Amino acid sequence: RRKVQTRKEGSEMSSSDSDSSDDEMQDVEEIDEGLIDRLEVKVRSNPYDEEGQKEYIAALQKKGDFLRLREARNTLNYYFPLTQEQWQSWINDELSIAEKDVVEGLFQRALAAYPSIAMWQLYLEQWIHRMESEEPTEDTKKTIHQIILKALDAATTPIESQLWSTSRQLAKLIKDDTLVNNIFRQQLGVPLPDVKATLDEFEKFKGSDLGDGLKKHATTSLEKYKLREPFEKAVSTSTSSWEPWENYIEFELKQKEPSKNSLITSLYERGLQVPALRTLDTWIAYGQFVEANFDKDPAKALGIWERACDSLKWSGLLWASKLRAMERSSRSEQEISEEFQRISQMNLASEHDYYQVFSAYADFLKRKIPENSKEKPAVENWRNFMERFISVFLEYYPEGTSETYIRLYWAGIEGRILGDFKKMRDQLEIILKNHQAEAQYWIDWIQLEKSLGNFPQCRSLFKRASPLVRDFAENFWQLWISFEREVGTLTDFDLASHRVTRLSLELSEIRKKQEIQLENEQPKKRKANRTETNSKKVKSQVEEVEAPVRVPRDKSIADPCTVFVVGLPFSVDENEIAKIFGKHGKVEDVRLVKDPQTNYSKGFAYVEFSTKEEAESSLQLDKSNLKGRTISVQASRPPQKRENRDSDKTVFLAQLPIDITEQQLHTVFDTCGKITGIRVVKFRNGKNKGIAYVDFAEAESVPKAIQLSGTKLSGREIVVKNSDPEKSEKSKNSGKTEESTGAPAQRPHAASEPQTK
Repeated sequence: RRKVQTRKEGSEMSSSDSDSSDDEMQDVEEIDEGLIDRLEVKVRSNPYDEEGQKEYIAALQKKGDFLRLREARNTLNYYFPLTQEQWQSWINDELSIAEKDVVEGLFQRALAAYPSIAMWQLYLEQWIHRMESEEPTEDTKKTIHQIILKALDAATTPIESQLWSTSRQLAKLIKDDTLVNNIFRQQLGVPLPDVKATLDEFEKFKGSDLGDGLKKHATTSLEKYKLREPFEKAVSTSTSSWEPWENYIEFELKQKEPSKNSLITSLYERGLQVPALRTLDTWIAYGQFVEANFDKDPAKALGIWERACDSLKWSGLLWASKLRAMERSSRSEQEISEEFQRISQMNLASEHDYYQVFSAYADFLKRKIPENSKEKPAVENWRNFMERFISVFLEYYPEGTSETYIRLYWAGIEGRILGDFKKMRDQLEIILKNHQAEAQYWIDWIQLEKSLGNFPQCRSLFKRASPLVRDFAENFWQLWISFEREVGTLTDFDLASHRVTRLSLELSEIRKKQEIQLENEQPKKRKANRTETNSKKVKSQVEEVEAPVRVPRDKSIADPCTVFVVGLPFSVDENEIAKIFGKHGKVEDVRLVKDPQTNYSKGFAYVEFSTKEEAESSLQLDKSNLKGRTISVQASRPPQKRENRDSDKTVFLAQLPIDITEQQLHTVFDTCGKITGIRVVKFRNGKNKGIAYVDFAEAESVPKAIQLSGTKLSGREIVVKNSDPEKSEKSKNSGKTEESTGAPAQRPHAASEPQTK
């Protein structure tokens, strides 16, 4: 409104200007006061409606109601971080109506959030405008001196020359020649391209020759600029890739410049001016850099996290980082609690994003508990929040995995920090209700008890879990034996060994039955089933359809249309697998491998597509997350025929280094005779199990190989035995079980079947 009135008062205003002013005033008058009132009621009833608040501010700005506009902007800034453009707009509006102190406070808030070149430039220009119309006091001179020094910290990158000249202009207005002189000297020490022009201007200011020392210093700065010039050219043309900026930052990290940290900060700020580069990775890297290198100024990092959250409101990781930054900045518990409540009502991207925010706040409340844990209110406050933590995720993500991780965290704090073993075990028991067949959850509990010195409880858990675990059973049993070797008595060790031997034999029988069942499965039967399914789908259109005949695939070679999937959650069935993989093509068949005794999934499956290209496309799902578990998707490998194996010509190797290779084994056993094959047994994640088989052309090579038992490889004494457990036992004439000597109680799966931990 002030702008409109000023233009009307101009004595030489043209008719077009007059028409324009009339139009602007007409626009102001057209704002319905009732609309503003309705918008005000809307944002007061729901202050988290960011778009509603922006609409309210726009209406007030158009109306020219600056007092209500200021209040609305303060409200918006309370609930949401403002953008740099919003700060600049606010400052420009206040310049025409507000007192100097109000504008100064606004600039300080804006610079705390956006210490960018553009914001500092605007700030210095405002001070120049003031100093052109008033005589500076001594206190004002001191204030301006500090402002200029802070501003120049943001001008350390090669292209930022304008801020130097603006700073000198302001220093001249306050008649501080010493400051002007220091600005010139500081600028000549920064790698800028216009060194000669700066030297000439400095020499003109001083009215005398600068001397060889300063000129040499300026020459060195120019040489530094030339080193950076390729990086400057690269970033100047980059509008969508962060890589040139990352290369520039890596270059600066290797330099020994005194102002290195400020220089790198400026690079981040410049890069983030490009909208396409405001990615999650960039914000995380910037925030972590500032936290690590400006640890004495936590407010600086907090400002960055606030801007990051404003840029990517959906990221729980950024909001969690902001909560921690607030704690480092010594914000009150009430402020942090209110911020958490606000974030928890926002629309974040996923369950994991909410989990990160809730976890950060849970950590904050945990840190409020005194070390002696005697302050009951703090403990109860944390426990009450944990109950809420779980209830929220059970309500909104009943099929998610967060509940398990929350309870594991809760149990760890109860046991390690609060010393309440009962509450710790209560949480772990709840977890095992749904995961008793998964070894990892038992191991987590056992490791927690072991770290607390509760060895009897560990032993009890091993006994309880051993007959229940279905995945990685042998590994779990070996952990039990290792535990008893470490902390148990001989009796404890013997009991564990006998129990493991019995369980191993039972598992061996189950696997034999399973292998027979798999070998007897006929592809024709699966095709017939598929044909019947296809017939039903088209029955409404055609009464009788002849099923398409697909050429049977040669199972002696790798099936290009089939992928092998490992690490599946045990709750996933064939339909779910088909739905997930169906995004990559037509799924012809899903063969989910199950335990023949329990009919439970064993966590892996074969997925068959109609074409090779579809199967290859599905490999993109490798390392993806499915219900909290990372699945592995591999091209199917051909099975090796077991009938070709001759145990009389094969030795079993154990206690191998985990990084052993077939070539290394070939070198060791080549002296025993001609080797026809080496099979290093691996987990399904590709890591070695520490066992292997070596096949020889002649049976006479086996005794020679067994004599190498005890040979050290990478500091470990390897075990070499006959691959047939019965022959191995007779040859040693010993009553020891293979479990107690380190060899498996049964033969591993075929090498063609990927192994799992």
